[in-house]
Amino acid sequence: ETSGELSVAAPLDRETVADYTFNVYVSDSVHNVSQQVNVTITDVNDNNPVFFESAYVASVEENVVV
Repeated sequence: ETSGELSVAAPLDRETVADYTFNVYVSDSVHNVSQQVNVTITDVNDNNPVFFESAYVASVEENVVV
């Protein structure tokens, strides 16, 4: 078989670590193979925005570059 499955022991958080690189070693008692694995964690919107006020008011001058 030429495939396998990797699993993690705990949830991964992209805000903490976005990329992982490690080596996988496989042996069938006759052959030994190693391969570097690169994993990039994709970002999901798992943190809802937090607002401390129910409404915010601001004004911007007409000629201000924004």
